[in-house]
Amino acid sequence: MNMAAREFWILCVSAVLIPSCQGYANTHASLTAIPGDIPSTETVILLDYNSLGDAAVSPFPAFSSLLELGLSNNFITRFPSLTNVITLEILRLGNNYLATITPSYLDELYSLKELYLENNILSAIPDVSGPGATLETLVVENNNLPPYPNLYNLARKGIYIYLGNQTSEWGNVPAMFLMFSFSLLTEFGLTGLGISAFPDLYPHESRIQKLQLDHNALVELPLSYLPELTSLVELDVSYNDIESVSSISVCQLSTSLSVKLAMNPLRCDCDLRWLKLAQMTGIVVSGWDTRCVSPPQHSGMSLHNLGLGDLCDHSGKTVVIHIYMLVFNCNFHS
Repeated sequence: MNMAAREFWILCVSAVLIPSCQGYANTHASLTAIPGDIPSTETVILLDYNSLGDAAVSPFPAFSSLLELGLSNNFITRFPSLTNVITLEILRLGNNYLATITPSYLDELYSLKELYLENNILSAIPDVSGPGATLETLVVENNNLPPYPNLYNLARKGIYIYLGNQTSEWGNVPAMFLMFSFSLLTEFGLTGLGISAFPDLYPHESRIQKLQLDHNALVELPLSYLPELTSLVELDVSYNDIESVSSISVCQLSTSLSVKLAMNPLRCDCDLRWLKLAQMTGIVVSGWDTRCVSPPQHSGMSLHNLGLGDLCDHSGKTVVIHIYMLVFNCNFHS
């Protein structure tokens, strides 16, 4: 089995890129031109990991039913003209050399739902607010985007966007940037951007369901506005420098919320009592694969394995009272 056939088989088995296991794949073949043997009615074409340049892919040949096109890991420097494949729903152009994108070329793609542009040299968010405005997922990780780029071109509400791992560190998150993002996006990826502080704000309107802040430089986790994010189901703050987590009313949190705290230097003392109570009463479903750094008696221990008595040095009776009061207050306010 050659490399292209093997990769195609793997993709079909995993059902990640080709759920129907139907399509044309010719990858890792050092192609410099689009093969002429591709059926004109093909729905999936994967030409990743080749040597295709701008002249080879623009304008792209006509395929009347094409839904997915993979052109990642080639030598493309300009966004291709795709007028001949306006049925396209998924476009992969990651790991190329794109610096800018002509808005009119995107406007031609009335059916586009997913656009992958990771690992290029883009310095601005592409304008996807054209006539179709059908985009649901935009991935622009590992580019040259400036801190907190203009997102106003993402006019369609409910989009997923992943901005992680840019060349510059982003520092403090501006409150207006966050409020606008929360009102617009459903998934927001801000991984590995050197973010050191997060504003404490109360969004008036939030669609955010998944917020990724892992691999940054956060030293604390302000959660006072978390109850306002009524759609939030996953908050990932793993791999930061968080020592403490601010206390909030766990009664207001969604029972479906997952908070990932792995690989943070947590200070496991009585200040984390509320978080432990939330876990014990089922209020928060949390990522507890993390270890305490301090105080010394808990260093290296999993927070999951520590009880309230360990954190606060209370008697068992006091622990029971804490749990009873939490459950009573939550039921009272429900």
